Amino acid sequence: MIAADAASWRGRIQWYATAAAGPMASAAVQFLLSLTLLARLPVAEFGRLSFTFVVSQFSVGVWGALFTSPLLVLSAHAAAGSAPAHDELEGVRAMAWLALAPAALIFLAIALAVGLGTASALLFAAYGTLVLIRQYARVQATVQGRYRRAMASDLVYSVVLLGGVIVLSVLPRSGEQSALALLAAAVVSGLAPLLISRREPRVRRGAPRHYATVWDRDARWSLLGVISTEATVNSHSYIVTALLGPRAFAPIAATVLFIRPVTVAINALVEFERARAAHRIARGEFAALATARLHLRLLLLAIWVATIALAGLVITFAPEPYMVGKFGLGVVLAGTGLWLAVALARLLHAPEGVILLAAGRFRQLAWISGWTAVLSIGAVLILVFTVSPVVSIAGIVLGEGVFAFAAWRATSRFLARRST
Repeated sequence: MIAADAASWRGRIQWYATAAAGPMASAAVQFLLSLTLLARLPVAEFGRLSFTFVVSQFSVGVWGALFTSPLLVLSAHAAAGSAPAHDELEGVRAMAWLALAPAALIFLAIALAVGLGTASALLFAAYGTLVLIRQYARVQATVQGRYRRAMASDLVYSVVLLGGVIVLSVLPRSGEQSALALLAAAVVSGLAPLLISRREPRVRRGAPRHYATVWDRDARWSLLGVISTEATVNSHSYIVTALLGPRAFAPIAATVLFIRPVTVAINALVEFERARAAHRIARGEFAALATARLHLRLLLLAIWVATIALAGLVITFAPEPYMVGKFGLGVVLAGTGLWLAVALARLLHAPEGVILLAAGRFRQLAWISGWTAVLSIGAVLILVFTVSPVVSIAGIVLGEGVFAFAAWRATSRFLARRST
């Protein structure tokens, strides 16, 4: 029994290492890029650029709600022989491509609204659109079991981005345009392993009409969940930037860098694990699902502890221009501590999110994230006006913590009913 458990742990660690290697490499390089920009850009410019990155990340969540999350669930049902699921998959594919043009226009409008120049706004629109294409292609690869392609995409992206960071660090002058051009080039490079020798399934005429069923049953609830989750997680970003400007948002954006490793690990492992969870649910393997839930949580806790150590090293040894010298030790410590609390709450509910999404419980998750978002936004507004922008992160901690408890209870009930 002990030998079997050890083998199970070794196999799962190898699986997680495969799933997380590429995204963690990307996170490390993006961390270096952000530190480089923090040192070289004025505070207001850094805050403005960081806000556009928040928008881009939100767009990935919206894209997931509309297309990639239904893609994962429908692929599992189609593999089990469901003809309606096959038709709905075609609808998802068709609508994903049709939605790229309006997405690009929205990116451009937001970039211009926050003060980016025309050239920078166009680069951001290109970057944001390419990220969505890569996200869809990456999820499609995992659905098809081509995990090495997904990992290769992440590693190529990281290598190109690292080369660009080195160039930016030695250039006499570098700003928004250089950073955005570098990011767009890295995403294009990361697309290559996903698209080479790959043929997208042919979409029949009239396929978009099948998306109406997906929208009514799943996507609208998933979208509501993403929007309310964004309100819980990033309401401070929009509130502080809208009320006080990019300069006030800059220390929040700087200290959130410390939890980038655990955030990227959560996103990567959840994406890989959700595809497996959907197939386990379809086959009725609920004992294995519960074990995977525990293993994922323990691994994320280990990454969180390592993140604390990394934050301590950077705060202690980083040169003055990078963090403490720009914002002060008190602000950096407060922001870092609160962000680590956010990361802890987020990793605690990540395994539950995997199971509920894989089970198609989009509506249930939407209701949970909806009322926790109201709680979080209210707390953020109070803290922004009564304490400080950085302390407003505590409102996110409250919302994420309540979400974690509600998701844990919902998932435990789901597993208990299906296991009997």
